Amino acid sequence: MSEVQFDLGNLDADPLEEVLVGGREIGGPARGPALQIFEPDGTLKATTFAFNADFSEAAFSVADLGSPGILVCGTETGGLARGPAFQLFDGEGALLRTRFVLNADFRESACLGADLDGLAGDEIVFIGRESGGLGRGPAVQVFGADGTLWLTHFVLNRDFSELQVSVADAGGRTIVVAGRETGGLARGPAFQTFDSTGALLQTHFALNPDFSEVGMVAANIDGVGNDEIVIGGRESRGLARGPAFQVFAADGTLRHTRFTLNAHTVDASFAALDVDDDGAKEILVLGRETGGLARGPLFQLFDGDGTLLLTRFVLNPDFTDLAFFRLPQPDGTTAIGIGGVERQGLARGAAIQIWDSTGNLLVSGFVLNPDF
Repeated sequence: MSEVQFDLGNLDADPLEEVLVGGREIGGPARGPALQIFEPDGTLKATTFAFNADFSEAAFSVADLGSPGILVCGTETGGLARGPAFQLFDGEGALLRTRFVLNADFRESACLGADLDGLAGDEIVFIGRESGGLGRGPAVQVFGADGTLWLTHFVLNRDFSELQVSVADAGGRTIVVAGRETGGLARGPAFQTFDSTGALLQTHFALNPDFSEVGMVAANIDGVGNDEIVIGGRESRGLARGPAFQVFAADGTLRHTRFTLNAHTVDASFAALDVDDDGAKEILVLGRETGGLARGPLFQLFDGDGTLLLTRFVLNPDFTDLAFFRLPQPDGTTAIGIGGVERQGLARGAAIQIWDSTGNLLVSGFVLNPDF
């Protein structure tokens, strides 16, 4: 998991959305996870440390807590080693709640805030993998914003890792989990969907067993009806053709398969955003070219049919830990935000760049500090 992450949301009373930056300070004082809130013009509004220095696998996102707030998830692997937890902060960075989840034998955790019941405020959806103790594999827990546990459900099977979780609109709010079967039959990437009570709806394998770096997005790609499910990854063995994604209808029907970037690209990740304000989301693929010309980070943008719209190299070849965020523009379009950490060369730490929907660079700047 990238230790520096970015998200966007309106965290105060003005009409503009703020940029949320989160990371884990592993050098210098090594104080652990922290978040910063920036105005769109780059003005720093707040800095807050989260959890404690024994936490890793930190993830940061904007969530609806009845009012705009911030969800931070992570796993305490040192010290008391109590396992996965989440914290909720208000829009100014003040801590509202801390809740440990699953159990101390879980790792590879991820979470999101999503509305599962149609009422005000997001629920917290948490996924992790029980790799110690009983070793039962991946499980999902859902909590109310007040920390009340709604459900616990084991998913996929114990041979799965590289876990992802999302919530889709599929004629009702549906929990989507994805991962890669690396043990047992080793069949590669797959996804499952569940209703809001935890009942299994479907299971589908995707891509092929030679794929790793699995990613998943649930979004309305065609602008019509239910959300589609996008499963991406990198074919690192066999033909080793590099990153690709598949688009599935809500019922699991495969729509199309598209290879992206190039075979020299690693650290592939996948997102969806409506860059042109037409009601259908485009698919963004982000990666890092480390072989061949070794030009560093780049992204490609595709429409819902898999047609390539845009390719841009970003930041510089010394950047790793790439992340994506969206930035709505006054004209209704959405700008593309790319973040990363400059680990080599000048090693200046975390930075962001913002690109408009046609590929023009709008903003470039460093955030946090080089110890993150």
